[in-house]
Formats: sequence, structure tokens, C-alpha cells
Amino acid sequence: MKKFILLLIGVTLAFNLIGCKQVEDHEEYIGIRGLITELNITEDRVNILVEGEVEEDTQYDLAWVTITENTVVIDIDGSEGSTEQLQEGQLVEVWFDGGVNESYPVQGSVKRIKIVENNLFVLLDEVELEFTPLQPQWLLKGEADESLEYVRTLEYQNQALNPYKVQIYKNIEMENIMNGFLIYDKVSYDLGEITGYGEDGLNIYTDDMTNNGVEEIIIDGLMGATYVETKVIGINDEYQPVMILKGGSFEVVDLDNNGEREWIAASRGSLPPYVTIYRWNGDIFQFADVEKALGTNYALYYAENNIWFVESGFWQGDKELVSAIYTYDSGKLTRVIKVGE
Repeated sequence: MKKFILLLIGVTLAFNLIGCKQVEDHEEYIGIRGLITELNITEDRVNILVEGEVEEDTQYDLAWVTITENTVVIDIDGSEGSTEQLQEGQLVEVWFDGGVNESYPVQGSVKRIKIVENNLFVLLDEVELEFTPLQPQWLLKGEADESLEYVRTLEYQNQALNPYKVQIYKNIEMENIMNGFLIYDKVSYDLGEITGYGEDGLNIYTDDMTNNGVEEIIIDGLMGATYVETKVIGINDEYQPVMILKGGSFEVVDLDNNGEREWIAASRGSLPPYVTIYRWNGDIFQFADVEKALGTNYALYYAENNIWFVESGFWQGDKELVSAIYTYDSGKLTRVIKVGE
């Protein structure tokens, strides 16, 4: 009987120990590990949006967490910190105080929050873009060979100079591939492939893009499902045709509404999106990479109520983590807060 009682006590203690260990494990289980992507501070509370991924030792990938007066903040060195140290861009680990509201994102109060890494990203308030000069390219003289079949000739009058003529040829073996040749002042210049989608994928026109009274010839050719390559050909001071701009997926807009147009190269369907701004400085085109200037990894642009905005921030996988809105003015980006947001 005595042995039975001792055995029963041992089993009971074992179950109690197991039960205590389970509670301890539950209490120490990390609710979420991720980046602080939004920080809202009011008089009586601090709300933080944390975005991460569900891992072996975490429960959630997205959570709105509330910092209370009882929340313990642990600094990156393990010492006790303060709420004021929490910033957008930090990698944190969050332990919830009790249960959470199982919405998406989940919502709950924080028992403990630990700063794991600081300043994984920083959003600048203002930046002066650095524009890199884009040197014009000489066009190579050349004529169509036997692999090409003549389609037609387009002629564009230019009041200041000789007319432009563009001869279009199709590839005999692959008829959708079109090649172009510029005829200027009785000389033929090889423009190479100008579209891969036949004449329906081709748009040729003239416009005074450099504001010098002389129209340039612009060739837009569809090269892929979402990629249009643009060639802008002008006449230099030596009266020779040169390629002053070549690139893909351009849109011509007046970003700062100052009467001078910018050429915007942006992604069309690819992630993360990008924005490169081209402008004419009176002699040559220049370009600036928005993400490089801001130190971010994505950018896009759009217009609302005739005002152009540039959005830029940080992208992970297939989703945006954090972003800021900027306006463009004469080569400078300034962070703004739109009314109603």
C-alpha cells in the first residue's frame, strides 16, 4: 500500500510538472516576429503594425499590437528599454498578454516586446535626385540585306531641317520582327529591330521633345507582352542623326506641372515596381533612379486631381512592407501626407 501511494504521488508530480512546463511554454511562445511597418502614437496608447512570417516558434504573420503601461520593452542589447525606442523599420519579437482578437491582422495587447534589429529601412523626408547624363549614340550607316523584305516608307516633314524617312522591313523567316532604317540627307542608317509584333506593334511619330524648335522622330515598338522600347532620334549640332534616348516602357508626363515634360520609365507588371525619371537639360537627357536615391527597393507613380505622386518604400516577396508618398519638383522629391490619410 505504501509503495502504491508513493507511486501515485510520483505520477501526480510528473503530471503537475508536465502541466507547468506546458503553461510555461505557452507563455514564452512568441506571438509574432517581424518588422514594424506602422507606428501610431496617441495620448493614451501606442499601436504598432508588425509584419513577418509564421515560423516554427511564432504564431502569426501580421498583427496590430497595443503597447500598454505594463508592456516590457527589451532593447537590442538585452537591457530594459522604453516605448520611445520603438521605430518603423525595426525587427521585433512580440509576446502577447493573454489572448488575441483572431481577426486578420490579429489584435492584442503586448506583454513583452524585444528589439532584435534596428533601422532595417529608413524613409527619407526629402532628397535631391542625382541625375546621370545619357550620352547620345551615333547611328551606324547601313542598308537592308537579303534577309529582310521591304514593307513601306514613312516620311515626316521637319520645317527646320531635311525630312525624315523611315523604311520598314520585315524579317523573311519571322514576319512579326520588323527592322527599321532612317533615311536622312540621302544616307541610310540602321535602326535595328524596332518591334517583334508586326506593324500593329509599331508607332512612329515626331515631336519636339527637346524644346529647341526641331522635332525629333520617336519610334515605339512592342517587344514583349508589357514592354515597349522607345527610340528617340534627333539631329546634333553637326547635322548628323543621333539616338538621344533609348529605353523601355516610357510615359511622358509633366511631373511637377512646370511646363517641361519628364520621361518616366516604370515597370509594367513586374514586382517590385521601379521608377526612373529622365529629363532634358538643354543639351542631353539625364536620368535618376528613384529607389537608389531614396535607399528603397521599390517605387511607383500615379496622378490624383492633376497632381503627380511618387510612392516608394520597401518590398518583401510579393507585398509592400512600408512606404511614403512624395511629390517631385525640379529634381527634388519631398515627402508629403495627403489629406484624408
